[in-house]
Amino acid sequence: GQKGSVINLLLGDETGVVRLSLWNEEILPIKEGKIREGSTVKISGGWVKTDNRENLELRLGRGTIDVVDQAVELPDREIIEQSFQSMKRSDIKDFREGGQYETRAAIVQIFRRNPFYEICPQCGSRIRQTNGRWVCDDHGEVNPSYALVISGIIDDGTDNIRAVFFRELAEKILGKNTNELRELAEKSADSMVIFDDIPSFGRDLILRGRVKRNPVTENIEFMVGSVDDFDTRKEAERLLKELENRHNET
Repeated sequence: GQKGSVINLLLGDETGVVRLSLWNEEILPIKEGKIREGSTVKISGGWVKTDNRENLELRLGRGTIDVVDQAVELPDREIIEQSFQSMKRSDIKDFREGGQYETRAAIVQIFRRNPFYEICPQCGSRIRQTNGRWVCDDHGEVNPSYALVISGIIDDGTDNIRAVFFRELAEKILGKNTNELRELAEKSADSMVIFDDIPSFGRDLILRGRVKRNPVTENIEFMVGSVDDFDTRKEAERLLKELENRHNET
């Protein structure tokens, strides 16, 4: 029954990029304009957790975030952004554990399992049930909200791999938002009904994400971070640019 505020930032240096989530009073430096895009900041006493997409996320907690005015040895912002955004198009057969890839592939199978899981309505983190109560590590006892996770097999013609889609990416694959899907499942008294008509099934998609090893099955799987529809014009432009770069190299 309480309201909160959250702002997500992307922080980058010469080693990579990480998301920082600021909550409630932590967002004041942003609202006051002390921290803006392009600012150099120093984080002290923060901590790192794994988000629902298995990516690392920085939290401030009892730490501090301060603007650094003096010159520091960091790459230009443009260099950091370019290294973060660039992801080489790869065949699934070349996927390796720990790598980040972009691939053009189709979903050829969806695993029909309950797609809903409980999250904290304030911070969106996954919550646990203790003695019949739902508890968030950051916000204590809460009434759960719900998010989506689905998985299936993607294939690009060179190989296939299990892919996992969380939250808004799962909504995009299923063609409806979480509330609509829950209403549909409750009306039918069967959560499997949401898999009866999947608009993205069998279509070419551009998928980007990270390959990790499932600790239970010991198989590698693709944790999808973004999904785009296949665009013929963009694909043609990409191929022309690739051919131009090869020509220039020779």
